[in-house]
Amino acid sequence: MNRTLVTVAVVAAAVGVIYLGFDLATRVNLEAAPPAPATAPAAGAAAGPGPLPTGEQDAEGLRTVDVVLYFSRPDALGLAPETRPIYLTNELLDRIKQAVAALIAGPAQGSPLLPVLPAGTPLLDVYLDGDGTLYLDLGQALVRNLLPGTTSELFAVMSLADTLVANFPEVKQVQILVEGEEVRTLSGHLDLAYPIKADPSLILPPEVKPFLEPPAPNLLPPDADQGTESAEKKPVIW
Repeated sequence: MNRTLVTVAVVAAAVGVIYLGFDLATRVNLEAAPPAPATAPAAGAAAGPGPLPTGEQDAEGLRTVDVVLYFSRPDALGLAPETRPIYLTNELLDRIKQAVAALIAGPAQGSPLLPVLPAGTPLLDVYLDGDGTLYLDLGQALVRNLLPGTTSELFAVMSLADTLVANFPEVKQVQILVEGEEVRTLSGHLDLAYPIKADPSLILPPEVKPFLEPPAPNLLPPDADQGTESAEKKPVIW
């Protein structure tokens, strides 16, 4: 009888040990198992920030708005407008920086217009005071790489003033700085000691029209009566 009880106790103890071992192994495996992989983004999801058509949103919910930039006409008679989308961020100075960066980048591909600022000119900082004067700090490349001539300097300065005043009502005039310092001029033609106001008189339509229209073709047949002799010999004035 005693031997039977001892046998039953040994069997029960063995079963308990086996159960505890199985439970412990299960817990260890669950804790060591790697987490389930994250769900892959759906096809066609936004891949990152970039220019968007006006009014659309990117992955971060940023909307865009059109600004009007002014570049040189190919005939150098004035400035002409070109629209470009920028992000509609909350910070005014951020939107101003985007507009200046787009102006530095130049006209859109395929545009007939010409750049007004040297490509790659660094935009160092912007500051707007309480009177509406925007201090625009640009790198030395603006002076070093600007094309020579009065027209080149005039278009560079006025494109900045016209673009910023036209698109941002808070900006009344623009003071250009180079490397944080006020400059008297960029290439010796314009006085930049004082803030520059916009000048809409320089803005022309982007279409280039010839100075003189060609004469209308003679629609009369060769044997038709040409009228008086003076009319027949009337010269064409171009």
